[in-house]
Amino acid sequence: MCIIAAALFPAGCPLCPTTSDEADSTPTDTGYSFSGIYDLAATLDRTQEGWVLDGSFTFPTSGYTVIGPEIVVLESFPEQVIIEFTVIPPAPDEIVLQVITMETFNATIDVSDQATFTLTVNTLDPLF
Repeated sequence: MCIIAAALFPAGCPLCPTTSDEADSTPTDTGYSFSGIYDLAATLDRTQEGWVLDGSFTFPTSGYTVIGPEIVVLESFPEQVIIEFTVIPPAPDEIVLQVITMETFNATIDVSDQATFTLTVNTLDPLF
């Protein structure tokens, strides 16, 4: 799809990540904590309801769009869980508020206690 988009949009592919950053993961007593780009701060804790992901991104201005989390569970044992976010920053000429903006997220993931997790943040070029 990115090859087709690149042919249609020679100035840049509006559908393809320009950067992909894997978050740092640290084991905790009840699961994991993640940190990364855009001041990502998240916890993934094992509860009776499953694995619960809670976290936030902190942006320097308004105008950022967060898509996700998109969760993919690979059918293996232990399950491999890929948690993916897509961030679209404001266009360079867009008028934005000069205020720190926080976007929160949460999700419940129903996989075994032995599952492994990867959290990735993709950044897209602004569409305009």
